[in-house]
Amino acid sequence: MTQTTTAQADLDTGTITHQVRIAAPRDVVFKALVTSEHIEKWWGHPNEFPDGIKAGSVGVFHWQDQKIDVRIDRVDPPEHFTMTWGFGADLDESKSTTCHFEVLEDGDGSIVRVTESGFDKLEDLAERRAQLDDHSNGWNQVLASIGSYAETMPAA
Repeated sequence: MTQTTTAQADLDTGTITHQVRIAAPRDVVFKALVTSEHIEKWWGHPNEFPDGIKAGSVGVFHWQDQKIDVRIDRVDPPEHFTMTWGFGADLDESKSTTCHFEVLEDGDGSIVRVTESGFDKLEDLAERRAQLDDHSNGWNQVLASIGSYAETMPAA
């Protein structure tokens, strides 16, 4: 059973951290994180990566009526996955954040730690706080969804 913690936002550093324990092996959880067809299941919306999901790939996550541009920065199975996402086709660094996922073994399950950074680029503290709150709430939902989905996947 998935055990989540609440996302923690740090206004000063502009960073969100979150951790979830998932009752599924690390390789299964990692596969759920980095495989397009699995992402669509837990994300709940389509994604497009014409060159596949590998370091240097650029694609799109659909979210409700929006398209979120994504660049895959690191794929290092079965432990590390990093992506940068934001709005605008050029992934404008002033509007993008970077998400690093670390997948660790934990007995018969896994721990996923996610750190999203880059909110410190928002100089308006009210906007920074609003974005941190919005993304924190999103991670609370998304990580629970990843866990629930990965727990239904067959072991490799």
